[in-house]
Amino acid sequence: MVQKSCPLPDTDECFVSYGSYDALDAFLHYNYVEPHAYFVCSIPLTVQLHGVGTLIIETVGRPPQHKRLPEQLKDLVSYLPKMKLGRDNKSVALDFILIPQEQAPYSMRRVLGVALGLIATGLTEQAMQNNIENAEAYILDSNKEYFSEISNHCKLHEREPELRGVVKNAKQMAEIQCQKLESYRLFDKLR
Repeated sequence: MVQKSCPLPDTDECFVSYGSYDALDAFLHYNYVEPHAYFVCSIPLTVQLHGVGTLIIETVGRPPQHKRLPEQLKDLVSYLPKMKLGRDNKSVALDFILIPQEQAPYSMRRVLGVALGLIATGLTEQAMQNNIENAEAYILDSNKEYFSEISNHCKLHEREPELRGVVKNAKQMAEIQCQKLESYRLFDKLR
């Protein structure tokens, strides 16, 4: 879709928006590295929470079009994935999890709380908070490991002339994702 927009007065400059992509999605879809994304989309993961159940992060699509959200969740509309409760009522599949930056620092924890609320009945507030923090830590650690591995693998192929361009972009993308994951942790420590 093309629409007229004049973000800079008295210019005819053309701006392009690819949508809401993190560095990985922009790289995979457009071979472009987006350093300014306000989130990192988690890789697909299965998070086992002992005695509670399983979160299955599928990373299949976003953003959902929530028609009716409770008032307390309306500000999460961009971060809230579609969720599907498993037949056993002990697992929930999430279309995605976005790891936010400073624009929405509590959004991932709140989304995890909603997901866990579907499968974790009868937990104390402290037990629920512990499970949210454990899920959050697992998601962060798994993503950091994944992007660190990409960065390390790129270093092995940087000098190959036929791969130089794509390897450079892949390495830059992985480093950006790692920086965003670390800044999330840093922000968390400053609270």
